[in-house]
Amino acid sequence: MRIEEFTELITSEPGVSSMHMMDPEVISKIVEIEDSVKGFSGSMDIEYLGLGKCIASDYTAVIFCDSSFQRPDDITIEMVNEEGLLIGHDVPECLYAKFKKKENLIWVSESFILYSDRLQSSKPHLVMKAARFPGKNDFKDTEPWIFYPSVNAANYLSSHYGIARSKGLISAIIGFGNIGRSVPVSDMVKITGSGSSHREPAPQDTFD
Repeated sequence: MRIEEFTELITSEPGVSSMHMMDPEVISKIVEIEDSVKGFSGSMDIEYLGLGKCIASDYTAVIFCDSSFQRPDDITIEMVNEEGLLIGHDVPECLYAKFKKKENLIWVSESFILYSDRLQSSKPHLVMKAARFPGKNDFKDTEPWIFYPSVNAANYLSSHYGIARSKGLISAIIGFGNIGRSVPVSDMVKITGSGSSHREPAPQDTFD
């Protein structure tokens, strides 16, 4: 698949208005912005695993879309402690009914929960993860991933690419590969995020 074909597939997804390839300079700026962001009123470190996943791909781009764009069904924000124990996470719309039935939860908002029996964990931090691109098209072996940047990073991207800010505008970074010549962006950009290491959820963290 060529870049042009991939771009056509992405921009034909419902809600997507445009796609722009990100060069190393733009990626470096996004990393700089995200590395300065703190979670929960500036009191919590953030680990940007999802951004790292996207910029480690052969190609990195940003898409601009509206609220009709399909959101991922995956959990993309986790709160973990120093040992990697899962303390809380966001709740995708498709899992909302399932989690509403659980009893050991504290709903911080309509889309974020904390596990009440894990609140004594020390030094929690946020982990921002990527998700498989939730599109309707067949992207074959390009394996696109999607990551939602912070408000500051999203504002920079819309300004850089001349996209007028409007209510409902969504910016998302995507990483993909297996298209022509590889561009080793990950060799040019290093994330210096202050978050500690993160493990995949253990059996006790399952969401069943």
